[in-house]
Amino acid sequence: MNKDEKKQNLKNRLKHLPEVTDHRSKKEVYQKFLLQMEKNEKNKRNKRLLPVTALITAAIILILIVPGLFNSFQTSEDNTSEWTANQEDRSSVETDASRDVNRIETKEEHMAVDPAKENDSYVLHELPSNHRVLYASIADEQIQHTIPFAFVVSANRELDTAYNHLDQYIDRLKINQNQYLFHGITYQIDEDAKRVTLQLPDHFALGEGSAVPRMFERMVGNMFRPYGIDMAYFSKGNKDQVDLGALGNVNSLSIEDTVKYSYKLYERNNQRHLIEISNNESESIDAAIQKLQTRGKNKYIKQTIPKELQYQVSTANDLLQFTLTNNVELTNRNGILLIESILMTAKSYEYNRVKFNNFSSEQIGEYDLTKPVPVPKAVNPVEVN
Repeated sequence: MNKDEKKQNLKNRLKHLPEVTDHRSKKEVYQKFLLQMEKNEKNKRNKRLLPVTALITAAIILILIVPGLFNSFQTSEDNTSEWTANQEDRSSVETDASRDVNRIETKEEHMAVDPAKENDSYVLHELPSNHRVLYASIADEQIQHTIPFAFVVSANRELDTAYNHLDQYIDRLKINQNQYLFHGITYQIDEDAKRVTLQLPDHFALGEGSAVPRMFERMVGNMFRPYGIDMAYFSKGNKDQVDLGALGNVNSLSIEDTVKYSYKLYERNNQRHLIEISNNESESIDAAIQKLQTRGKNKYIKQTIPKELQYQVSTANDLLQFTLTNNVELTNRNGILLIESILMTAKSYEYNRVKFNNFSSEQIGEYDLTKPVPVPKAVNPVEVN
């Protein structure tokens, strides 16, 4: 269909539309037009005012809210600052504490490698001229084992006079007083007759049970056996018989010639001593040395032979031989501890010398391992001025 045909078709369709008659005058139509224009203009003004009103309302809301938000933010910021400050203080304290711990650890590490400690000895080999030894013992905290001491005193004093100062010497050890059972006891010693008399104070009592009386009996033997004394007598006031608890009412106790011990390490409150672990009469020297490689239930009593160390023990007359069968490096300190614990154990089994074989070094501390080492005179020496 061309353009002319389209126009003609439109005209034909318009002719068929119904006729509409408007009875309003021109003036009415004009007035209505003006009213409509005015209404449209008012609607446009309202539409223009709406964004402005919204902006004003939003501004008012912001004015009301922002100070609160600012205060809240300021409070939060203050709290955060306070927490941060606290954390910084805490961090500072922790840092200082950490430094203190590090200083302590460093000090402990220094102590562990202190050359003076490396050569610490637990025994007495040579007695200074014009001196003698006072033998004494204390108990461990469980009253099971004895910790012997050798107080080196002037030989100018009579033996019993020196023993009557024993309480003062023991006080220097700064031990728990319950570990020492001889408070207030005085002594009369007759070396020629091989006897000692212990005068007990009025308050003396060993209490119930057998542990303390047996410990007391063992300690009496340790004190006087080295002098060849074989009998201890007791008195209390005017009485010649005394109550020794489970030992009964007695006036004397015989002192055994020998007692067999394994000497292990007792370490507590920065003090290190050799402690006596009593053995049965039937236990061999091999069994006694095996004990030196084991740890018991008491946390303060420690082994003196490393568990990884392998060895063999042999004997010939008064000589004990201790031979390593594997290669284990020992520090000077641990080597001295091993040697001296074996020497004292061998001494209690009446050996006079110990030969140490196959050690990585021929010299440990003052010990020349190329030849037999004589057993010590005493253990845990304490020099008394």
